Amino acid sequence: MANYISFTRSNYFRVTDPEAFKRIINCVITDEDSLELWERTENGTTYYGFGAYSSICGLRHEAEAADDDDEFEVEAVYDALSKVVAPDDAIIITEIGYEKLRYLTAYAVVITCEKTEVVELREASIDAACSLLGNPNFDTRMEY
Repeated sequence: MANYISFTRSNYFRVTDPEAFKRIINCVITDEDSLELWERTENGTTYYGFGAYSSICGLRHEAEAADDDDEFEVEAVYDALSKVVAPDDAIIITEIGYEKLRYLTAYAVVITCEKTEVVELREASIDAACSLLGNPNFDTRMEY
């Protein structure tokens, strides 16, 4: 059996509390590589982005030194980020992954201060095919 390989990255976005945001990022648990944080300033406004050569798995409490607990909830990361994203901005986290050519995955998590929504590429593609074909029952197998 092959290993699942994934890559994660966000867009650039603004936050209401940079220190709280950086604490969240420092507590994010990934399945392999650590999360990288990027910062850039345009016209006096600071934008942040992040990414990893792995998947986001959950959020460690600041007091915990190690990832001893195997039960993480990625939704805790989304919830924490929703509390610091600027009210007129959105954090869009995109993950792509694969296991050889057996299957490919891609989805985006869109986080605002009000809501979080997951957009999954396979599902969106089948919806588009249904619409283009005029067949609401169209389905296909995309993994092998």
